[in-house]
Order: sequence, then C-alpha cells, then structure tokens
Amino acid sequence: MSMDREAYKLANSIKAGPDAEDHLTEEAQTADLAAIERYKDAVLLEIRREKRAKKNAYRKTLAAACLVLVLTGTVLFGDEVYAGVRRIGLSIGSALGMSFDLADYSEVINTSVTDKGYVITMQEALVTEEKLLVSYTLERKDGRVLEDKLFPFGNLYINGEIIPAAMASDVWFLDEEHKKAGGYLEFYLFKKGDGISIEEKNAYEIEIDHLGMEGAVKGNWTFLFQADGKDLTADTKRTPIDMEFVLPDGTAVTLTEFTSNSFEQRIYYNISAPTLYSLEVRAVDAQGNETGFATRTQDREGGYMMNRFGNRLREGAGTVTMTVYAREDLREDREGPGEFYGQIDGSFTIEF
Repeated sequence: MSMDREAYKLANSIKAGPDAEDHLTEEAQTADLAAIERYKDAVLLEIRREKRAKKNAYRKTLAAACLVLVLTGTVLFGDEVYAGVRRIGLSIGSALGMSFDLADYSEVINTSVTDKGYVITMQEALVTEEKLLVSYTLERKDGRVLEDKLFPFGNLYINGEIIPAAMASDVWFLDEEHKKAGGYLEFYLFKKGDGISIEEKNAYEIEIDHLGMEGAVKGNWTFLFQADGKDLTADTKRTPIDMEFVLPDGTAVTLTEFTSNSFEQRIYYNISAPTLYSLEVRAVDAQGNETGFATRTQDREGGYMMNRFGNRLREGAGTVTMTVYAREDLREDREGPGEFYGQIDGSFTIEF
C-alpha cells in the first residue's frame, strides 16, 4: 500500500466531533507516525482552511445548480425498478439492484464516521463519466431504532477543490427492526469532466453536513478516499450517432453518441438552447427485445439518457432500431405527474 493511500486510510480512522474518543483506532495507532503528522498537518489543516475560504463561492454555485435537470431513478423509472433493490446489500451493484458484479471497477472504502449519535459507513465508490456514486449505511451509535429514513446531504471535493455538483440519493431500511438503513449517493458534475481526468486516481472528499430534509440532524461526517474510472472507461464501447431533430418549442437537438459498459448505457445529446422538454428513446433489437432510455441529466447545452437498470441492450443484439420521444416536463399548467411522450418524426439504427 502506498504512503498516500495509507494517509487517506488513516484520515478516516481519526475520530472527530462530540462522539469522538480521545484516541486513535487500533489501526491508526500502528500506522507510521510520520504519515499521521503529515496527514494532520498537511491535509486536515490545509483542506479545512481552503473549504472555509470557499464557502461563499460554493453558495453562489447553488444558483447554477438549479439550472441543471437531474432526474432520479424513482422519477424516471417508477417504483417497480426498486423492487429488487430493497434486498440487503452494501455494494454498489446490489444497491442498484444489478445482477452483475462491479467489483473490478469500484473502490472499497468501508469507513465509518460517528457524529450526533449517528454512524455513517461509506461502503464502496465507483467513478464514471460526469458522476461519482457511493453506497453507504446509516445507523444509530446506541443501536436504537431509526425513526426515519434520513437522506445524507453535503458537499463534494475533488483534489481539495469544491465541485459544483447536483446530488441524488436513495435510502431504505436494511432490516425488519429498522435499526439499519442503506442506500447510495450520486454526485453529478455540471461540466463534462470539469477539468478532471477520471482515468487518473483523484482524491475525493465527501463532507456530509446534515441528515434529513431541512437539516433534521446537523453534524459532520467527512470521508476521504482515492478512486479512478480508468478500467471502466477502457471497457466502454462507443458508437457514434448523428441524428438531428427539432422539438415543438423550436430547440434543435443532436443525438451524438451511444455508450455501453458494465455499469450503464447512455445516449448523449446536445441542444441549441435551454428547454423544458426531456427525451426518451425506445429501442428494439433484431430479436424483438425492447428497452428504453430516458433523460438522466440535462443542462443548457445538453445531457444524456440512461437505460433502465436491469433492462439493457444485450451484446450481439445486432441491428437496433431507436425511436425518439419528447415530453414537456415543467409546464406550469400541468396537473398530473407528467405528460405523455410525443413521438419525434424519424428513427435511427445502430449495430450493437
């Protein structure tokens, strides 16, 4: 294990806050003392000083954050998607209800932090294009029942810099007694890449500052780890798409690329101007199998659609015919949960 990796592991073993003990964990006690001092002096002090200086800048990014449409899986795909997710599972794959293993692409964190009587354990992290996803568990330090399923909220730092990112999450109880909850957090970068190469090993910091809506439980649960998306990027298959069409509001759309890897499948697109429409693509392969892609993120310049979990295009599907639909999402006069998608003239095919 490298000294940098040891320092990050050590960082998460140093307890802080009202529930802290006055000593390091057994693992930290046996660590190299030089690594302890280097971490405490060169990382904790400097990062926290930088974060204080950037708090005001971060608040300004919240206005920009509101311009980005991030649709959670519940909105896109309905409750039936999560029927298989409710099983106890702490890995990213099991948290998302996937039947395949993502261990080759994920980074094990397995680090717990306690504050305000609550223990949050970050289990596993996976880095993919424009997104960081982590699985976690939540429980009380005294083992009492959790009265509510509390969502964690907080900030993301990469290499010491705060990243303006939308955060989506889900949480559910993992046991019948409701003493342990678990779920996942997704951090979406607004700018593609945001000047950060996911193929390199970057230093990530997740700073959870409250649990529950409107800050029901305020505290400090901070996690530091290293991860990269090199292997997942290398295993991503990319198929160019060049389809253009115009939405009913006059917005020009260009579908640019289909990507597929073991984690997810996406269809990227560009738009000529901000729009209240979101997109869906319905796909049928040569054997008649059907699947669909729906808008996951969208900003002023474009976004991507993502396949429904567990309903992917299969390798060797042959010729896949894709038809585009659009829906106006944010109409003020909308009374129901959503308008039906209207078909866009024309379709396209890819070989997969």
